[in-house]
Amino acid sequence: MKKAALKLDTTRQFHYEGDFDFTKSDVISRMYPLEDIVNKLGNREEITITLYDNIANQLAADSKPIKKEAYCRPVMFCEYAHAMENSLGNFQEYMDAFEKYDNMCGGYIWDFVDQSIRQKTPEGDRWLYGTDFEKFEPGRYTHIPNTTAMTGSNTYFCANGIVAADRKPHPSYYEVKKVYSEIKVKEKDIAKGEFVLYNKHLFTDLSDVEFKWVLEAEGKEIENGILELNCPPQGETEFTVPYDFNTLPKEECVLIISYLNKNEHPWCEKGYEQSFDQFVLKPATNKKAIIPNGNLQYVKSNGGVFVKGDDFTLKVKDGKIVSYTISGKEILRSPVTPNYFRAVTDNDLSNTNFVPPLIPLHPYFNWQRATNSAAGKVTGIAKNANGQVEIDISWSVKFFENTTTKITVNSDGSFALSHTGTPKLINLLRFGTMFGILREFDSVKWYGRGPQETYCDRKTGAKITMHEMSVADLEHHYMRPQENGNRTDVRFVEFKNADGKGIRIESTDMPICFSAHHYTQDELQLAKHIHEVPDRDATFVSVDLNQMGVGGDMPGDAHVREPYIMHPNKEYTYTFKVVPIK
Repeated sequence: MKKAALKLDTTRQFHYEGDFDFTKSDVISRMYPLEDIVNKLGNREEITITLYDNIANQLAADSKPIKKEAYCRPVMFCEYAHAMENSLGNFQEYMDAFEKYDNMCGGYIWDFVDQSIRQKTPEGDRWLYGTDFEKFEPGRYTHIPNTTAMTGSNTYFCANGIVAADRKPHPSYYEVKKVYSEIKVKEKDIAKGEFVLYNKHLFTDLSDVEFKWVLEAEGKEIENGILELNCPPQGETEFTVPYDFNTLPKEECVLIISYLNKNEHPWCEKGYEQSFDQFVLKPATNKKAIIPNGNLQYVKSNGGVFVKGDDFTLKVKDGKIVSYTISGKEILRSPVTPNYFRAVTDNDLSNTNFVPPLIPLHPYFNWQRATNSAAGKVTGIAKNANGQVEIDISWSVKFFENTTTKITVNSDGSFALSHTGTPKLINLLRFGTMFGILREFDSVKWYGRGPQETYCDRKTGAKITMHEMSVADLEHHYMRPQENGNRTDVRFVEFKNADGKGIRIESTDMPICFSAHHYTQDELQLAKHIHEVPDRDATFVSVDLNQMGVGGDMPGDAHVREPYIMHPNKEYTYTFKVVPIK
């Protein structure tokens, strides 16, 4: 075939994934290389294969051996970054490797768009996939239930795109947009406002780009301007942003530099933001905690405690906050309790994706059982020297040890919750706290990364600024319902009703993560399609130290990289504060 193609055109290079002896392909082709293989390829090291690789290669894999002399060719990933629903973690790390190693010319994300069939019903659209059509295919003696369909898809393995089947971008789309940007700014000396502009384009300068800078203090704009810049292809330009570092306010200050198109083009409107870079110029100055001075009383009860203060009450029973009233109005719809589970992503399920009957046996479901069976006990209650009521709680949690909570209540109705614990045996999915609040608190405002969903290993494309949207808009629909809607690096988040009343949740010593939905995570875990997810008269909030990354280096298998793994046998602890908005 190559000889026939060369007769037609001798100017083009050839790629052939199945070329194991390098007699046909002009590149070294690899599919889904893991981190260690990426580094070996970049360092031009010889790669050998195992007996398992040999067997897998006979089926579908391309784990070919590579001798050093083969590195006269560039390396290309014919498939990488498997974007299966809530995925595409570690993506920035791939680009870092492409730019680090001069023999790497990039790769092809698998893939662009989900494949799903829309079924119109009186109740609305339903998005169907492989397993839904299984009943129409002929039975086979060797058939394993729920593994294939006449559509050619393996259950939900038809949803691997950065764009959904209805052509709405997934959150991973914005990560790709940012990581693939051909314009980059790096800091040189923040105190002097000195930065360096890099143009990654091979042939195009940046004369068509407007460079707009905005300086924000805790998400509020305090200065802005336009920089007159240009940069030749593959070049760099030093420049200065005219802010005064010494007069920055006490709030956290973030500089955002946006790259806007000066002119309209067939592919974008004038002023379209190609990309951006952001820099935390200074963290917030630690504020001295002001402890309210008011009336605060508590009463011990059977298995718990009742706290009453200025226009609020708080009740703890069996370790959980079961009631929280402000101005006589109950705020909670479900108790405040520890949470270590998430509705598993496709990647979380790993190899059980390929044998669906084994999915319920996956070890990660231990964290669902641990969360739902956690038993707390109040072990201490007292007023401290500042007049605050401190409630100490000890937890009995499966696969955890030394698990405690301390609730510190102030007279104005605010309280701090500190949670500590050490998971055992298996990697942790999440370390956090969950509770339900009144659905009327539907307006959400947060200072942190956004506006789209982010995770610890997929957040490069999100700005640290102030964001606002409804609870429903926080959610992201994946074809198969799963963990979604997380926001990272959050300094505070507010849930308010139409009258502007509600609660504010603040981080203390480190940023937190949060999500909010009109259904519980257990209900999300049960659903197989979006139309099966209930819509409850409540908002269920998760406030977390962190979640494990979503990964995506392999098809249907997370292979989460460091430092995004939540390892066992390690103590996790965090604190957040809840403040009433009256």
